[in-house]
Amino acid sequence: MRRAIVVTLCLASVLPACYRYVPASTSNLTPPGEVRLRLNEAEASRLAGVIAPGTRLVEGQLIEERPDSVMLLVSVFNELQGTRFVNLSQRMNVARAGIVDVERKTLDQTRTVMAAVAGVVLVGSAVGIIIAGGFDSTQGPDDLPPRDLVVPLFKIRW
Repeated sequence: MRRAIVVTLCLASVLPACYRYVPASTSNLTPPGEVRLRLNEAEASRLAGVIAPGTRLVEGQLIEERPDSVMLLVSVFNELQGTRFVNLSQRMNVARAGIVDVERKTLDQTRTVMAAVAGVVLVGSAVGIIIAGGFDSTQGPDDLPPRDLVVPLFKIRW
């Protein structure tokens, strides 16, 4: 049973890996899309009221492009109210001269397929374990259900 827990935790750690950030340039920023910007010190201090103090990394939704700046929709506060999250966002104008590095968030198809296959394997294994009656090694031949009640799909050996 411990192996099943370890396998489940390993597979669950792969699931958020469907997206990744790829390098981009400030000249080809076109909305819409999620971006991550690394700012220089002067721009970070100018935006100190919006971004966390001491950080120069900003993630947000690109909503408008201008010749000298870009407009981002940045999440500034998340709060759990009842059974749902309330996300407070703010528009932020970032000067192109203050951007040191740009990365775009894209869907990684390879990781997505791997996560989907891992999920199917996990669900299939769980169904197989349930149908087989679990990993109870204390059962003897007399404790098994009658043969006509067993539905043999596949067997997993550990």
